[in-house]
Amino acid sequence: ALVALLAALVALLIALLVQQTQNLRSGNRALSQEMARTREVQAALEASQAQSLAMRDRLQAVLDSATEVAIIATDLEGRVTVFNRGAELMLGYSAEEALGHSPVLWHEVDEIETAARTVRQPGEAQPGGFAVFARLAQAHDSKPQTWTYRTRTGQALPVSLALSTVRTPQGTPMGYLGVARDLSAQRRAESELQLLAQSLESRVNERTHELRTTMQTLQQTQEGLARAEKLAALGSLVAGVAHELNTPIGNCLVTASTLQEHTHTISQAMASGSMRKSAFEAYLRDMDQGVDILLRGLTNTAELVQHFKQLSVDQASEQRRSF
Repeated sequence: ALVALLAALVALLIALLVQQTQNLRSGNRALSQEMARTREVQAALEASQAQSLAMRDRLQAVLDSATEVAIIATDLEGRVTVFNRGAELMLGYSAEEALGHSPVLWHEVDEIETAARTVRQPGEAQPGGFAVFARLAQAHDSKPQTWTYRTRTGQALPVSLALSTVRTPQGTPMGYLGVARDLSAQRRAESELQLLAQSLESRVNERTHELRTTMQTLQQTQEGLARAEKLAALGSLVAGVAHELNTPIGNCLVTASTLQEHTHTISQAMASGSMRKSAFEAYLRDMDQGVDILLRGLTNTAELVQHFKQLSVDQASEQRRSF
């Protein structure tokens, strides 16, 4: 009976040992599978981390290649997390110096206060510091605004700054992004353009003054020529009138002087008592002829004067007349 009991115990121990061995083998297989899964997860995690680092490096390379603009990103608390090469060139700070600091470092305090008054909601205290930029970035209709950056050397730099909120694929805010463009070259170009416009306006005014002076001189010259032409025409007219009147008036003068001489001779003959009838008759015939010549000459002269007067009336009047 004791042997049978011992045999039963040995059989039980062997069964337990076999069961424990099987359990250990099952545990080892499960542990091996879990370790394999863990290695797979770790490998996937390492691959994901490597991919993330590669993507970050590529993104940083892209950001650094944009040297014409300053790209600065912050977290929700306002600490700088991205500071590209363009920001380094524009502000004079290195990325190591800027990371972890607030963008307020290179902004003008008075401009921040001015912007704070525009974003303050009724009934609330006026925001300050980075909260102003957060409000501007959260506005859906936010447009680029002109700000003044203060570089590391203290130089004032006008920029056009566009602010926006960085969100996760699910739409949760995770930070803020600012993209600034240097306006110095544009301001210089605008200033040069304004100076050029002022110079052109001055030249135009000078040229206009010269043209007006030239026009006045030309007008005076034209008026002088017109007066000279009128005087020349008047001289020609006077010469023509004198020529036309000279013949009848000359004839009248000759006739009158002849009659005066004959009258003087007759007067002397009458005074001396030597006048003869034939001489007096001859005097009367000469007087009659002379008076006739005088009348015809004076009549011609009067007609010429009347014609000249009518010519003057015709030039001053548009009334038609027969001739």
